[in-house]
Amino acid sequence: MKSSGWNYRRPYALRMQDPVLDVITTLKRLQYITITHMDLDFDAIRLLGEMADLTVCRRITHWDDFREEHLAQLEANSGRWFQNLREVDIVTSTWDNVQRLLRSISGSLRCLSATVTRSGMMTRHDNQALVQDVCCNSYRNFFQVLVNHPSVLFLTTLQLFSQSADFTWEPGTDVSGVFKTLYALKNLVTLEMQFRCISELDDDWLAGAAPSWTHLQVLKLMQGDARPTMTLKGLLPLVRHCHDLERLAISIIAEFFHPDCLPGGMGTRLESVTFYSSPIRSMLAVFRCLLVMFPRLIIVHGTGFDNLEETMRWLEISQLLEDSYTA
Repeated sequence: MKSSGWNYRRPYALRMQDPVLDVITTLKRLQYITITHMDLDFDAIRLLGEMADLTVCRRITHWDDFREEHLAQLEANSGRWFQNLREVDIVTSTWDNVQRLLRSISGSLRCLSATVTRSGMMTRHDNQALVQDVCCNSYRNFFQVLVNHPSVLFLTTLQLFSQSADFTWEPGTDVSGVFKTLYALKNLVTLEMQFRCISELDDDWLAGAAPSWTHLQVLKLMQGDARPTMTLKGLLPLVRHCHDLERLAISIIAEFFHPDCLPGGMGTRLESVTFYSSPIRSMLAVFRCLLVMFPRLIIVHGTGFDNLEETMRWLEISQLLEDSYTA
């Protein structure tokens, strides 16, 4: 049997004794595999990791925490599995699991997508300060493993999603410092992140990110309904450094800043932008700033508001931009 790809969907766990694995093991030259709605046990992950020609794996779903014997095997085989893997999609329960799986990948990834169902191994009923520390350390440890992985020079697409609500960060927690680690990923073209704590990232953080990610075409920073810290003026580094930017989704405080700060004549390829839970301080002034910052901008989406008034303001700005573009 000869095949370069395999797509399999079945709503239960995929275990070593499953007959489908017997079929997969016969596909010696398998290059890509998609397995949806299934939870892979450790031995199934190991089997995939030993397939020398596998370049795309969608998706590795592992809900349970690794047992001690599994951790020992992952450590022993660090950098030996998934030798030619270039694209992987991981769904698991903690960021610790993601970093452990990442360590087992010896190939230089181009695309990494990870979805985590909870940020730490504790529940809302546990000590709040301890939970916050677990979350912060989980992110920090994962980011450190990522930027020290062979993929650091090759990764072009990074998608990180937290499906559970992160806990409130204590005042003084250096969230920006944790996320600054990602500056090392110099060749990013697409970056999508969904964490509630993204609301703690400010203009200074973005000012450091933009010159680090000059190849960016897609930037999506999603934080739910948390109040943003970044401002409209804080987007200026994207204008100055990310000239290929085509899609932007972000949360900001949309307020006017002095025209002297506008770079004028620069801008990006951006034609559409989505602002999540982004309050507007002065509609016409914000329209003027957007017009100069992003000369090709036509459509603005405002979403995530509890009241219709804020949504309508963004709709009016979008209409003004469209009218000015077609005039």
